[in-house]
Amino acid sequence: MSPTILKSLESQTRRDLAATAKSHGIAGWHGMRKQELVKAIAKIKLAKSKSKPKATTTTPKSPPAEATRPASVPAFPSQSASSQTPSEHQARIQKLLKSNGHTSLSDKMHPTSESVETKLNAQVKDSHWLLANWTITQGSLDRAKAALGAYWYQAVPVIRVYDITTNENSRTSKAYVKDVEIKIDSGLWYVQIDQPARSYKLQLGFVTPQNKFFGLVYSHKLTPPMPEVCEKGSKTKRALDSNYSATRSRRYTSRNENNGTPISRLSLPLTLDSNGDSNGSKSKKAKKEFHVETELLIHGTSDPHAEVTLLGEKIPVSKEGRFALRLSLPNGRQVIPAVNTSSNKRRQQTIVLAIERNTKDLEPVQLDE
Repeated sequence: MSPTILKSLESQTRRDLAATAKSHGIAGWHGMRKQELVKAIAKIKLAKSKSKPKATTTTPKSPPAEATRPASVPAFPSQSASSQTPSEHQARIQKLLKSNGHTSLSDKMHPTSESVETKLNAQVKDSHWLLANWTITQGSLDRAKAALGAYWYQAVPVIRVYDITTNENSRTSKAYVKDVEIKIDSGLWYVQIDQPARSYKLQLGFVTPQNKFFGLVYSHKLTPPMPEVCEKGSKTKRALDSNYSATRSRRYTSRNENNGTPISRLSLPLTLDSNGDSNGSKSKKAKKEFHVETELLIHGTSDPHAEVTLLGEKIPVSKEGRFALRLSLPNGRQVIPAVNTSSNKRRQQTIVLAIERNTKDLEPVQLDE
C-alpha cells in the first residue's frame, strides 16, 4: 500500500473521508472509524491505479503536492490549519475524559444483537423511587452516533425524567425534570423522584457537555403514590420484586465500632406514614425528635445460573443476571463479602466490600428569635 496515499488520507478529517467513501460506494462507511475509512479508501485507490495503463510519453512535471488536492475528495472545509491534527485532537479529548473518570462509550457498551428491540421498562417501587431497566441494539447506537457527530465521544448515557402530569385544561404537559447519569452496560438503574402523586415518563438517551441530547426510547407512564397510601394498604409498600430478597426478620453481624451492632436486611425503600414516621421509628421518636438513618444498596450482575451470596446468604439472580440487596447501615466499619459460585461448583470468586459510617449527634443550639 502506497505510503503517499496513506499520508494524504490520514491528513483529512473523518467527515472528508466519509464523503469520499460514500462516493466510492464503500459498504458500511457510516459506521467506520477514521482508520478503517483510510484503509478502505486506500485499497480502492490502489486498485484503480493498477488498472490504469502506464503512459509511454513524457508528461510535464506536476505542480507541488501542496497545491494539488485529490479529485475524489469533496470540497469540505479543511481543518489542517488548526494547531492540532484530528487524531491529536481526539486523543486529547479521550485523555481529558479518562482524567475525569470517564472512558469512551465504545469501551463501556455491550449492545445487544439486532434481533432484540431497543426498549426501556420502568416500574414504581414506592413513593420516591422508580426502577428502570433497558436493552439497546447496535442500530440504535449507530443512529445516536450519527446524530451527535463529533460530540459522540463526549456524550454521557442518561435517563431523562419528564413530568407529564395533566394540567387544568386536560392537556398533557411534558416538563423536563432532570437527567440521571447511568452506566449503560448495567441495564438497571434506580431513579429518585422528589414529588410523588404526579405522572412521569423516562427517556433513555445521550447528552453532551454542550447540552445536545439524543433520545433512544421512552418508558410508559408512571405515577408514584403518596407515602400514606403505601403505608395503609399497598402490597408493594416495602416489598422487593421477584429479583430481590424481602426477609426483614434476619440479621447479620459484622465487625464495627458500635458494640457489634448488626447490619439488618431492609426492603426497598423507606416510606413515611401520615405522621412523618419512618418504618420502625416510633420507639426512637420518644428519645429523639430528629434522627437520621442510613441504607446501603448493593447490586450487580452475574451469570444467571451462578450462585451469589451476600453476608453468607444466597441472593436470587434474575434471568438477565441481575441481583440486588438493600441493607441498613449502622455506625462503624462494615465488612461485607460477596461470593459468586459457578453453576458447576468449580469456580468461586469473592468481592469484599469495606464500608464505614461515622455519625455524630451534635448538641442542639438555641437560636435567638
